[in-house]
Amino acid sequence: MSALEFGLNFPGRDEAVAAAESLPIGRLRMVRRARDPAVTLVEGDNLEVLKLLRAELAGTVDAIYIDPPYNRGRDFVYRGIYSATAKAWATAGPRRSASAPARRSASAPARRSAPWLAMMLPRLIAARALLGERGVLFASIDDAEVHHLRMLLDEVFGRERFIAQIVVVSNRGGRDYLPVAVTHEYVLCYGNGDDPRVAELPKAGPLPLHDATGPYELRELRNRNPRFTPTNRPNLDYPIWVDPAVTDDAGCHPVGLSRIRGGFAVLPRNRVGAGSVWRWGRDKLAAAIVAGDPGGSGVVAKRRRDGGHNIYEKCRKQTTKARALWDDASLRSEQGSIELRAALGAALFDHPKPIELVRRCVELGCPEDGLVLDFFAGSGTTALAVDSQNRRDGGRRRCVLVQWPEPTPTSSSAHQAGLTDVAAIAAARLEHAFGAKRVARRVWDAAPTRARR
Repeated sequence: MSALEFGLNFPGRDEAVAAAESLPIGRLRMVRRARDPAVTLVEGDNLEVLKLLRAELAGTVDAIYIDPPYNRGRDFVYRGIYSATAKAWATAGPRRSASAPARRSASAPARRSAPWLAMMLPRLIAARALLGERGVLFASIDDAEVHHLRMLLDEVFGRERFIAQIVVVSNRGGRDYLPVAVTHEYVLCYGNGDDPRVAELPKAGPLPLHDATGPYELRELRNRNPRFTPTNRPNLDYPIWVDPAVTDDAGCHPVGLSRIRGGFAVLPRNRVGAGSVWRWGRDKLAAAIVAGDPGGSGVVAKRRRDGGHNIYEKCRKQTTKARALWDDASLRSEQGSIELRAALGAALFDHPKPIELVRRCVELGCPEDGLVLDFFAGSGTTALAVDSQNRRDGGRRRCVLVQWPEPTPTSSSAHQAGLTDVAAIAAARLEHAFGAKRVARRVWDAAPTRARR
């Protein structure tokens, strides 16, 4: 990277990129097949597994959801798969690399971030190769590394393919041991191509009004975007005539483009009377009007509380775009632990994500017959989320999970229950949810030496 290029540089970067581009080590071995698998769980180093999956899944994954380690200043679960270079730098201090100039002594946060970045970058590169052209990636993260993760994703996917940084209220009370009680985390969303698939969500409850065509709601026809004015959109600034003598059961009046006897004209104006414009041109409006019949028209007028009148489109759309603030009780952090405890009798994994959080990402990013990938599978929440969405809409989405067999502490309840690594926790939860016969199991076998090019 030259001095003129914008991007994120860190010790170990060259080695991280090389790790993503190298040939995979080892092979994937099937240890249990399933005739109609609800989920496939792959146990092993997620970087090598992702590279090995290219032969099977390249360009076929519709949505990726990951909940990577948050790197909150202590060794994270995936320490067993650090690159050697990143580990050495984290303990010995900064070093030179081919693309990085000499650095000053690094702070403790910088020392923590460098190995985390070296771990994340090759896995993101390898994962993108599996996404389809319209595929979408969702990544949970908190304040500790959200800025770094966005820069990595900007580089891997392209800054122009950033879709959203969703704020998730995960703890209403906040972490009050901090100077400011943090109540939220994030879900970063990136598309793989120029036309990513991001679905809309069903509206909450039925539409409030009904006519002969069906249910609808009123949506103001005035364009509320202040950038559009009569000066730059003169064709959208015209009078719409209202006939107050005719009223339907919803309190709506018919409208027209020409003068109506006994009627009055309404111009697009904002609350303070400044010039605005309509969202529709005259031709589109004319096609939606049935003269004198508010029940049959697609555009009507209705009186406001202050005595004025607004012009409305009858909007029959049953879906709405997802908002970038998610503040539902079902998304709280403790909900994930409650769900895991209900399945296995104890919260055997720290901070599992709530099923509803991941389900919402699946709903947004994966079609009904699509494929979801999670290569930081943890306790297997993503598979439960995929199943939950399939139950909602009758879909047949499939799911592939990858989990490193990180040993559980010998003093932990998971270890004492016979679940000696994190992959075993995921397997136990999945088999509890789907039955052992519907969970396909594969394992990564490392070759003694790397295959030659």
